[in-house]
Amino acid sequence: MSRDATSPSPTADSTPLRPGDKFCAIVGNETAQWRIVAVLGVRVLAERIDGIGRRSFTLRFVRHQMSPEAHVPVPPATAGATAKSDQAIDTETTDAAEQARDADASSS
Repeated sequence: MSRDATSPSPTADSTPLRPGDKFCAIVGNETAQWRIVAVLGVRVLAERIDGIGRRSFTLRFVRHQMSPEAHVPVPPATAGATAKSDQAIDTETTDAAEQARDADASSS
């Protein structure tokens, strides 16, 4: 089987994903933090940190969400932050970043 010379090498994403790693994803209308439970081939099983629920994501999506390019600055924790929530989530900034990324993708 031959490989296309333009396709990325299997080691292009050399950072391995491990159970316990965390990432953010928008599911439905909510931005939520997720913890990796298992990596199953090209799928990643994750559970919500702040609620109940598990979901399967693609390996490519999770790697993108954990990359520096996907990082959305989060303001420092407020004085009233609880131990359950270390930082406040600015959903307006997250939504604006998502819209900007979608606009860039559709223009190219």
